Amino acid sequence: MGNRCDCCGDTSIGPMLREDIWQQLANGDERNLCFGCMFERAELRLGRTLIFADLLPCAFNLFHRPHSWFDIMLAENGPPSNLDEWRSAARELGMDLHVSDREEINAAKVAAMVDVLKDELPKLVAVAFAAFKADEFAVRTIAAGLSDAEWKRVKRDENQRRKAAKP
Repeated sequence: MGNRCDCCGDTSIGPMLREDIWQQLANGDERNLCFGCMFERAELRLGRTLIFADLLPCAFNLFHRPHSWFDIMLAENGPPSNLDEWRSAARELGMDLHVSDREEINAAKVAAMVDVLKDELPKLVAVAFAAFKADEFAVRTIAAGLSDAEWKRVKRDENQRRKAAKP
């Protein structure tokens, strides 16, 4: 009904989201969610808060500048990696979307780092995992439910594995 949250009835409608994100947050019959329900569902269903990349670069998210959803996310996260799409949406409204040079440089650095990490992060995880040395504290923390006998068996087996692995 109108501009009310279909979940709780609140009138503080949240930002417009990319379709793939909306599909994960909204129940099938919902058309509007308030920002409270939207952010709560993001935590529950996505396992994280909403991020700039979740927002749809559109007029709705640019309305009421400098208090728009774009500006809120900009203040929290710095400029988005898809800043050109946001500028295009702003031009459709006759706006000129300015962010500082420093913010644009930071956005470019983040975008470059994301590109590198897409390839390198799995390699780094493998290296870190291989370098992990299970000590008594780490193993007891990970396997806190082991009895003393089970712990001694795990420790003995690990010591034997280490001896066998030495050249």
